[in-house]
This record gives sequence, structure tokens and C-alpha cells, in this order.
Amino acid sequence: LEGCQRDWTLEDGSHLSDYAWFCGNNIGNFGDPLYGTKPVALKQPNGFGLFDMVGGIWEMTTDTYQENRTQNLDPYYAPENNIVRKGGMWGDPPSDLRASRRESAGLNYKNGDLGFRLVRTK
Repeated sequence: LEGCQRDWTLEDGSHLSDYAWFCGNNIGNFGDPLYGTKPVALKQPNGFGLFDMVGGIWEMTTDTYQENRTQNLDPYYAPENNIVRKGGMWGDPPSDLRASRRESAGLNYKNGDLGFRLVRTK
């Protein structure tokens, strides 16, 4: 993929590779244990103390996908439609890794790049 070898420098001078897995730092080939998803917290947490919020896997949501979403609406769910997946995954180029990225996923979509987030509080 184009852009995989680029490691973006963030506003604070750190690098995207410090926080996220993407096609440029996810080494190995299909079937290789170094390729694909990784254990949680191998990278630095974001400013909120959360790990793996971009890269890693797409976040599955219960928000129904709307092609031309023009308003900032509360999540809306209609079980007959596609859901929203957010954030990008380990095989994407750095330009595609952002929390605001949203795409459609069918309700029967199954792959090693989609999951959900568990949060534990102290």
C-alpha cells in the first residue's frame, strides 16, 4: 500500500509508530505470528490513557451506517442495515488511521480486523 513506509510525526514530536500498528510496522506475512493483530498495550497510551485506539483492529459499533451523514447525531441503530466500523486497522497506511474514520460493515462481516473495545475502570 502507498504510504506504508512513512512514519508520521505527531504534534508533540512523537511518532505514530509509538502509538499504533499500521502496514509499515506490522512486519511479517500472512500466517506469520508477527503479522496481524497484537496483544494490547505494546504501544504507548493516548492522552486519555487508552491503548490501541487507532490501528490494531477496526472498532465495531452499533451505530447504523449512513452514507451522507450531515449532522452530528447520537448513535442510531437499525438492525436491518450495515453497522459503522471506526478507526482503521493494522494493515492500513498511516493516513487512514484516525478515530474519526468511519466505514460501513455488513452485519455478517467476519475477519481478523474487526472487534470491539473493552474498558476496565479502577
